[in-house]
Amino acid sequence: MSNNTLTTFSFAEIAKKNEDFTVLNFVSVNSTQVPPKISINYPCAIEGILMGLCLKGNATIKINFREYKIKENTVFTVLPNQIMETTEKTDDLFIGVLIFSNDFFVGEPLLKNFNIVDKIIYHPCIDLSVDHVDYLLQLHSFIVDNINKEKHIYTEEVTRNLLLALVKETVSVYSNERLKEHTKAFSRNEIIAEQFFRLLFEHYIKERTALFYANKLCITSRYLCRILKKTTGQSTSTWIDKIVIMKIKVMLKSTELTVVQISEDLNFSNSSFFSKFFKKHTGLTPLAYKAI
Repeated sequence: MSNNTLTTFSFAEIAKKNEDFTVLNFVSVNSTQVPPKISINYPCAIEGILMGLCLKGNATIKINFREYKIKENTVFTVLPNQIMETTEKTDDLFIGVLIFSNDFFVGEPLLKNFNIVDKIIYHPCIDLSVDHVDYLLQLHSFIVDNINKEKHIYTEEVTRNLLLALVKETVSVYSNERLKEHTKAFSRNEIIAEQFFRLLFEHYIKERTALFYANKLCITSRYLCRILKKTTGQSTSTWIDKIVIMKIKVMLKSTELTVVQISEDLNFSNSSFFSKFFKKHTGLTPLAYKAI
């Protein structure tokens, strides 16, 4: 586990950095970074959906602190607010990436299918056949051609539909039939840890006690702490504090909000307690960190 700070990127931030690549709430890049200027050598979380296809080389990545090996023709999906990090990679690593904002899928039943979402959570990386990869690349090439050709009144609608076709074709690999070849057994402890992180990202703004998450998981707080220490090396309270500190750092660096406003948004009782909490975990005051 890296000791580096997690960074969270909103879709708006990604799009702003990559205006030439942004179309209809999606970003398309081919790079070893996600996207250019945004490194995944350190833990990061994206407020959107990332789909990647390894076209060359090898890498070891972590998704929500679970390690996966990717190689040529491996497809992987990272869901909103999951934590991603690259721990090892070869010099020739080349990954094709699509990043979608959450609202791209509004009105689409695709990711409302909890069966599919759970499969992605527990099996985010799948090796594809050469033929399947070629088909996905053909679809992607067709989308790029459509974007670059002369615009007409239906260009946006056509592009969106083509993108949805590409996404559905990619997500189809997570069907039961395909997963039989890739299914890895997860221990009960790993499943509980995964469920904890899902709950944590959903509730950390208001709920910061181990008891809350233990109750949600129908286990004791002591048992939850034991599970997390065994699977991640960190206690429940440590993870809660880490996620809150990560969010504070992002807000200090990427917004114009004052310390008081951030403390209120993150449900601290007052700005003084907020500042003491931040300094305890970072050694810096919020203003000193913002000025770095």
